[in-house]
Amino acid sequence: MTGEKILNYRIENFTEENQLFRSFLATHTQFAKKVIVKTLKPLASQLEKADFLEDLKRLASIQHPNVLTLYDHLETAQDFYLVFEYVKGRTIADHIRYESGPIPEPKTRDIFVQILQAFEFAAQKGATNGAINAHNILMSEQGDIKILDVALSKFFKQKMLKAQDKDTLQAASPEEIEQKEPSIQTDIYALGLLLFEMLTGKNPYETFSEDELKHKITHSALPRITKYYPMVSSQMQHIVDKATAKDPAERFKSLKEFSEALQKTETKQEAPLVEEAQSEQVKEIEEDLSQANTLNFPLLMLILLFGVILTLWAVYSLRPEPGESDILYNIKDMDRINQMQDSIAKAQGEQAMADSIRIFGGINKKDSSEIYIHKVERGENLQKIAKMYYQPLDSLKSLNNMTGRERLKPREGVKVRIKTLYKIQKGEDLLQVARKFKISANVLKEVNKLYPQPVEPGEIPLPMVYEGKNIVIPLMANTPK
Repeated sequence: MTGEKILNYRIENFTEENQLFRSFLATHTQFAKKVIVKTLKPLASQLEKADFLEDLKRLASIQHPNVLTLYDHLETAQDFYLVFEYVKGRTIADHIRYESGPIPEPKTRDIFVQILQAFEFAAQKGATNGAINAHNILMSEQGDIKILDVALSKFFKQKMLKAQDKDTLQAASPEEIEQKEPSIQTDIYALGLLLFEMLTGKNPYETFSEDELKHKITHSALPRITKYYPMVSSQMQHIVDKATAKDPAERFKSLKEFSEALQKTETKQEAPLVEEAQSEQVKEIEEDLSQANTLNFPLLMLILLFGVILTLWAVYSLRPEPGESDILYNIKDMDRINQMQDSIAKAQGEQAMADSIRIFGGINKKDSSEIYIHKVERGENLQKIAKMYYQPLDSLKSLNNMTGRERLKPREGVKVRIKTLYKIQKGEDLLQVARKFKISANVLKEVNKLYPQPVEPGEIPLPMVYEGKNIVIPLMANTPK
């Protein structure tokens, strides 16, 4: 679609694809204003189309600073296009994964109040029971929150659940798993789960299979926040517990009540749970000492000495072995950090040596190859990567010791075999490189994702191929996709 014109917008670049849409970055032909254009995948029936249009009307009626604005839509004989506001930033899920980890409680509270107010406004317009999760809420580069359309559409959520989208299923409420009618308490549950993820940096359900996930959601309470991150107040723990209660009747009655409870934590200065536990221990020791003052001095010293020995024994005997703790490492434990760094460096060295031996051994062979590390992008799986690099899927599974069913994380490295990584020489273009390796130039474009990038008004576009740029030359370029 690159270069095509939709209404007054010219498609510049493909951005992403999911079970519902293909999304593109586009620019207004007169005002240089950027937007996101989404093409909706075909609907199954006229009834489904009617439900979609009903949801679309609700989305169009929501004008709020924390909700992504729907500008326009266009229906043709073949496709349905939606034009949305463009916001440069990251989803909360990516912000947690790549920038912040657990978000400190004061900052989480400020962000989450914005989120609740936006959903409260949307609920007044009838937009409820959408796919609320950390992947469907944007945080702009200025720190502002933008709720995506998928998080406000019941129609979109049902489509995502039918497609077994794991991000959507992980935020499903117990009543949805049991196929009961959702309500505003369903949204409150999903928001409580989002609050947990922001405070801990973890989604508690991300490691489970679909069957395990459904059982956990309906029968098991969330882990304690302190299992992942100790610096959270007991007030905040209570709010998360109430929002994610299994019984909808035990949750907050409204989004406004949820927001008010959250804002009250700002006025009451309370020590985090870990400090609260420590203060209780100090209080007990002080009480013991006050009682001990009535004893004679030698006996008091003997009791204190025994207490110190007992404390030291407890600290060293009960300390978890490395790798058993839920916390990655203690920043004060330099011995453990050094051990981890040494083991990582050793593993990297062994891998580099193995790769060097393999490459050296293949120099004089007709089908010599190299190992290239592909950086995973969102939505990619092993099958897509195999297709991208013209690799047999079984070879890619074997090379990475995978089954092919794994859920790959963005920016994770996957090893692929390639012919070579070629550096563009001075004055050389892509067609010359293609001829040199007897490979189609279109194949090189696809493998290396050489698509024109949009530029700001007045900027000079960068060339796709230039001197010194590394180009992946696939090993099996003649294998049909």
